[in-house]
Amino acid sequence: MNPIQMAMQLRFLLRAVTWPDGGSVVFGDRGVFVFAGTPTGEQIPSVAPFCLVGIDTGTPDENDPGLILQRFSVITAAETTMPASPPANDRIRDSVRK
Repeated sequence: MNPIQMAMQLRFLLRAVTWPDGGSVVFGDRGVFVFAGTPTGEQIPSVAPFCLVGIDTGTPDENDPGLILQRFSVITAAETTMPASPPANDRIRDSVRK
């Protein structure tokens, strides 16, 4: 399997991810993108949620040059509907302030 095939497999798996509470698909067919290198601003989706799978650097295995250690990055983005001023007992806000 080469790096592109592995990235496409990651894309396939990420397209099937569902939200834990409702079972609806998070990214679906139009929300996962594969890039080699760094995407430009125009290539990054403007609507969330989305996921970017980046094919990063690879290095040959010292013992078997026919194999490589391939690195990938997975970046996700989602929108939240949290209020502008969360309640005073908001555990998320309180943990961020610490």
